Amino acid sequence: TPQPSTMSPYDFPEVDDELAGYLSDSPLDPQPIYPEMKQGFEETILVQNIPKVPRAKYEKLTKVITKLYSKIGTLSPVGVLMPFDEEAGSTIGVCFVEYESADDAKKAI
Repeated sequence: TPQPSTMSPYDFPEVDDELAGYLSDSPLDPQPIYPEMKQGFEETILVQNIPKVPRAKYEKLTKVITKLYSKIGTLSPVGVLMPFDEEAGSTIGVCFVEYESADDAKKAI
C-alpha cells in the first residue's frame, strides 16, 4: 500500500530556490470583501417582445438595448442581461436591464 509522503517542499532544492519567499507554514486567514447583496429587484426591469436573434447578432442587440435604456438612467455594471436558449439557437425575446437606482428603473417603466 502506498504511504503518504512526509517530505516537505523544502526537501526539494529546485523548489526551495524558486519559491523560498512564497512558501510559509503560517495559516491562511483570507478576509474576502464582497459587495453588498441587494435584497430585491427594485433596480431591475424586464423588457419583453424584443427580437429573438441568433448568437451572431446577440452582441449587436445587446448594444442597441444598452444604448436605448442608458438614456433613461445610469445602468449598473451588470447592465443588460439577455437569456440565450442554446437548444433553439437564439435569444428568448426578453432581457433584464439593471439600473444603479430604483428611481431610474421606475423612470424606464
